[in-house]
Amino acid sequence: MMGNGGNGLLGNGGNGNGSTSNRRMMITSISASPSAAYVPGTISTLRPFLEKQEEDLPYLCNSEDEFVQRMESLSYPRQRVVLRALYQQAQQLKRFTGLVGGISNFSERDAVIKSALQSLQTLLGVERVAFYALDSEKQYLIEKMSFQGELNITDRNDEVRFPLSEDLVFSRAIEGNEVVNNSKVMSEFRGKAIIDICDLTDNMCIVAPLHEGDVGITGAIYAGTEDTDRVFSAAEEQLVKALMAVTAGQLKKIQGPGVNETFRKQQYMRRLSSSVSREIQTHKVIEKIVESLPALLEADTVTVYIISRDRRHLTALQQNDKKKTETISALIPIGRGIAGRVAVAGDVVKIQDVSMDHRFDPNVDQPFGVKTKNLICMPIVDPSGIILAVVEVINKQNGFFTDEDETFLQGICIEAGAVIRNSQLYEDAVKAHRQTAALCRIVKAVSNQENLDEVIAAMVQVTYECLNVDRVSLFLVDDVKRELFMKVSKDSAGVRLPFGQGIAGTVAVIGEILNIPDAYADHRFNRAVDIKTGFVTRNILCIPIKDHNNKVVAVLQAINKPHGPFTTEDEELISAFTAEVGSAISKQSLQQALIQAVTQDESSGGAGGGVKSMLNQFIGSESGMDTLDLAISPKRSTLFARSSSVKNELLLAKSLKLDSSDIQMLKGWDFDIFAYSSQELCAFSFDMFRHFDLIDMYKIEPAIMGSFLSTVCENYRDNPYHNFKHGFSVLQAIFILLATTEIGSFFQSLELLGLLVASLCHDLDHPGFNNDYFVKSYKPLAIMYNDMSVLENHHAAMCFQIIKNDDTNIFCNLTDPQFKEVRRTMIPAILATDMKHHFDMTSTLKQFKRSEATKEKKEDRQFLANTIVHAADIGNPVLPIDACRKWAFLVVQEFWSQAKKEEDEGLPVAPTMQCNPEDEAAVAQLQMNFIDYVVSPLWTALAGIFPDVQSCCDQMKANREYWSECKTKVLALRQAEAEAAATGTGTVKTADSKT
Repeated sequence: MMGNGGNGLLGNGGNGNGSTSNRRMMITSISASPSAAYVPGTISTLRPFLEKQEEDLPYLCNSEDEFVQRMESLSYPRQRVVLRALYQQAQQLKRFTGLVGGISNFSERDAVIKSALQSLQTLLGVERVAFYALDSEKQYLIEKMSFQGELNITDRNDEVRFPLSEDLVFSRAIEGNEVVNNSKVMSEFRGKAIIDICDLTDNMCIVAPLHEGDVGITGAIYAGTEDTDRVFSAAEEQLVKALMAVTAGQLKKIQGPGVNETFRKQQYMRRLSSSVSREIQTHKVIEKIVESLPALLEADTVTVYIISRDRRHLTALQQNDKKKTETISALIPIGRGIAGRVAVAGDVVKIQDVSMDHRFDPNVDQPFGVKTKNLICMPIVDPSGIILAVVEVINKQNGFFTDEDETFLQGICIEAGAVIRNSQLYEDAVKAHRQTAALCRIVKAVSNQENLDEVIAAMVQVTYECLNVDRVSLFLVDDVKRELFMKVSKDSAGVRLPFGQGIAGTVAVIGEILNIPDAYADHRFNRAVDIKTGFVTRNILCIPIKDHNNKVVAVLQAINKPHGPFTTEDEELISAFTAEVGSAISKQSLQQALIQAVTQDESSGGAGGGVKSMLNQFIGSESGMDTLDLAISPKRSTLFARSSSVKNELLLAKSLKLDSSDIQMLKGWDFDIFAYSSQELCAFSFDMFRHFDLIDMYKIEPAIMGSFLSTVCENYRDNPYHNFKHGFSVLQAIFILLATTEIGSFFQSLELLGLLVASLCHDLDHPGFNNDYFVKSYKPLAIMYNDMSVLENHHAAMCFQIIKNDDTNIFCNLTDPQFKEVRRTMIPAILATDMKHHFDMTSTLKQFKRSEATKEKKEDRQFLANTIVHAADIGNPVLPIDACRKWAFLVVQEFWSQAKKEEDEGLPVAPTMQCNPEDEAAVAQLQMNFIDYVVSPLWTALAGIFPDVQSCCDQMKANREYWSECKTKVLALRQAEAEAAATGTGTVKTADSKT
């Protein structure tokens, strides 16, 4: 967009970014050194423009006016600068094309040379141009034609001649067969002979040799200026070379025999140059060269070698059997073969018999399907002298490549060099815009979406857009099974791949980028998918996606980049994008792995059937798993509300005293809850509060404490699993963690009080049905809490409803600030038992850093409080196997009860919800998945922070082995039973009996 006063692309008004002179200086600088105009593709330069880049940059324009209008609409200042430079160079090339076209219109020698001089004067904007011819002995130079401004000053009485040997500039140009730019050499190198004899006052000059067909060099063209500030640029040198090539071609054409054929070739070259100059995409330029040069030079084929941006490799492009330009070889080391040597040295190589030349390398210089006999190889150089590519023309059809072929090829290469450089500038601007828009989309997806699928979809889509590849696959890591599972792919989503297998499996293990230029040449590549689908994989870029701890959580794989292999720039770009999504994927990777695991179990049939649904019932729909569609019944039933009246029957606090032996027993994980009555467990609960001196510290009346405990007991329902014994089990687990590990030292006394109460009351009045049942059946309780942590909100509310009663208010002697503080501890801890928070909590715990400073931060202490209450709530697998086993079957029994209730209410019941608790194989599979994907990651992370929790993890591992053996035994019994029934040999012990 133009600023105030702007009046067009090259107008004189300001553009909001500086003065007119500054703008012109900036354009001039870019024209002189295009490499300085590159738009960096790094993330650091893209971030400031995230919110500014919404529209797509146009790739092609139908007219100059449209190009100007679209360029002016760009909001990225550096893009405007780059495109101004591109436009300026395009105008210069357009002017050059018109001038050289005039030279070809003349059929007389002097007219051709005069036209060349006038074209040179116009191109360089100099005061004086001249032609000096060599005498027959090539010892002297004779002035034949000279122009001062528009005035022809060659009509002199005396012939102007001087010895070639006395002028270093002319002798260097003619003897060295090169363009000499006198602004680039020391002043004393300027020849005195020409200055004295010709009476020149020029300060700067440029001299080029003139070729006339088979005769060779016949003289030199001179251009000079008195301007002391004038410096002839490398780009102007290239224009002079091109002008002289055209002039030489026209002079040879008018010599005599072969005129028609030469003229035809010149016309063909002119059309090709014009066609190439109109392109703004590098691969289009290459395609036209590869497709057109064989006809122009009467050769078998042409190969173009693109030099990588890091100048380490070449990529070879050639026309295939279907006349389509494609990559035939990738990552050829620069310097290898004739093409590689030309890429380094920049010279022209013509070889009549390649078999006799030691530089020839058939692996580089011999294209597929062609036997190389002779060749001409030439660099494509940009206006600043940087070698961009190499052209290798192979097998002259009739004889060998001539000087004329070299001249024609040089003209095309000069044209291509300028166009490719401009194309690269344009492509860099387009790429910068794409990268900005892509990064913006990824950042928005990560910051605004909790759904992992949407984050992954954004990552995959921008990979397609930025790399323009055929395929993108994303694998998530399953650390438990040491596998990758394919989350996104066009071919076969859901495929599981062991660590270390294939390209993606290898990246998951080594944690490093793999850039494979030739997939079939890499032994790690598995061709099975290609064989099955008919797809052909050419090149692969495989990048690990890591979390903040540098742990691989996913692998992104891009396949088949067109027009060459993946570059280091591609690696850096996609790595920057993956850095944005690594943490988001890490937070939900366990959850995704669990979904995949249970899906795999169900699809395999057998004992795995029903596992997914049972996990749904335990975790609930908010976990992200596909759940049963519990249709809303037209009948609305309300949750049974218990009376809040208190039956103070125990008055435990009046009679009980703290018993050290009981406390010691309560500190052990082997405490057998099932051996005691509810009243006895209330007494044990009282002991745990007294152990921390909380009764005396906060002036809790023993009678009130006893009433509170008994009332809590009464307000737990008689469910198979979610009953008072479960509440007590969580309380005891918290007590053990606070009393026997370093975790207890992190909390203040009021927080200890809140933790014990919250753990005991965390499932108060639990109905025996999960959140999913209430939300899907539209129960009043779900309506009350807006479907958010329905039961957990209810449990917390029930707790404080009990405390509100005078007879059970254990907080009655707390000050207002103390009461608010204990509420701030309890409510989040109870709400944290909602399983929808589990995977985020696990991810955050892995980042948690333990330090003395942690004890001073309320938010850190609260997170730890939430975590240990939740860990205790799902901690059955860390208990001794007898207790672990009892709780496992009780929870399945509760699922069974929910299925029957759904049946009674006329709600649809999924078959898998009717899993019989006696099906021990299904229960065992449920427990193994529950340990692997839910309990183990959380408790292992906790043990990583507090090593004295490790014994719980060891017990959990032993329990996991028990369940695995249990499943194996049950399935073996079933198999034996089936075989016995089939053969009639007898009976075996039933497979459904407890093992």
